[in-house]
Amino acid sequence: MRQLNKSFFLFSVVFLVSCTQLGLEKPDTTPQRFAYAITAITNIREQTVQLLSNKRIEVQDARKVQDLADIARLGIEKAIDLYFSKTNSDKPGALRMLESAEMAIMEATDFIQKVQKRP
Repeated sequence: MRQLNKSFFLFSVVFLVSCTQLGLEKPDTTPQRFAYAITAITNIREQTVQLLSNKRIEVQDARKVQDLADIARLGIEKAIDLYFSKTNSDKPGALRMLESAEMAIMEATDFIQKVQKRP
């Protein structure tokens, strides 16, 4: 349990730093976290297309980034459904799904940043 708390804390710090790097205020509520995550996915997709158009990323790498974005989007959609369901709400489960989606977003964002730093 202690390892899980450390991992969650580290992830939270990295996530908040990423919000700051993107110029976004830290999301305070769960609905804001949903909105931020969807915005981040859109940003990931746009940056990937731009990198591919400029031939700064290989097609297979771009596909991997897009796959991460797809996974994150699916997780967010399921999390939103669970969180706001009138009949079968599972807020803790929704938050776990959101956290998993945020991790996929972080992985894709980190990869894009590494590609952008290449000469």
